[in-house]
Amino acid sequence: MGVLIVSCVLAAILGFAAQRASICNVKAVAEAITSRTGYMFAGIFKSVLWVFVLTVPFLMLMPTAGGRLTGWQLSIGTLFGGFVFGVGAAINGACAFSTLARLADGQLAMLGALGGFIVGILGYFSLVGSGWLIPPSPSPSMVGPLIALAMLIVLPLIAWACFEGVRLWRTCLPWPRAVDLARRQSVDKLAVKVA
Repeated sequence: MGVLIVSCVLAAILGFAAQRASICNVKAVAEAITSRTGYMFAGIFKSVLWVFVLTVPFLMLMPTAGGRLTGWQLSIGTLFGGFVFGVGAAINGACAFSTLARLADGQLAMLGALGGFIVGILGYFSLVGSGWLIPPSPSPSMVGPLIALAMLIVLPLIAWACFEGVRLWRTCLPWPRAVDLARRQSVDKLAVKVA
């Protein structure tokens, strides 16, 4: 039950972040091509740093969790699947996560993309089940050997995360601006009384 609650809280945070800023690679590429800026890529990079800052200490405190992580071997089928997924994202104009965020925002046309995603998954499992496609084999994760090195990298990132958290706290909440506005009004009233 606790895992479900934590998962729902993290999903709500991710949904809030998706509504406030874009973490879509398709939109980031479009921004880089059309406006020659990289603000969305910078935002995605910041997201990666936040994940790194939160995950590495967790894996240091719970080393058995890192041992259970596995990856998948790179294969021709994986490359082809990634290409097909990229073509679908380009046609859709959004990555998988942005598609769900746009659907939740009321853009019902994204149901077609979601249906295509489901058909693709069912097609993959039917090809694997019939023996026409060999599923990728799991490969060991490199988390264990690299965790000590990652901790050296994450220490300065924790300082950055504290700075960034304070900056976001100050700029996003209304009360610092209200306090600043009240301070300015009291200074203005004092200036009027003195004059």
